[in-house]
Amino acid sequence: ACLWKVTLPAIVPTVLAGVRVAGVIACVIVFLAEMIASTDGLGHMLTVAARAYRTLDMFVPLVWICAVGLALNTFIGFVQRKLDHSG
Repeated sequence: ACLWKVTLPAIVPTVLAGVRVAGVIACVIVFLAEMIASTDGLGHMLTVAARAYRTLDMFVPLVWICAVGLALNTFIGFVQRKLDHSG
């Protein structure tokens, strides 16, 4: 009973802060891996456009990458706020 009512609610903010940071870092790693070793994806699109000096074509994957990171960060922040206020 103590685990469910005291310990878990106490660690939720710390765990979710770690998940928030790790989620954004994981997003960056995925796009970097796509830039280096993939033949598909936003990272690959960005690399192809950069190698061809098509700066306007670079903005589409950049905007999408930023939108994905922002959405992930916003979603985890929303979950954090909901769980912090539910106690």
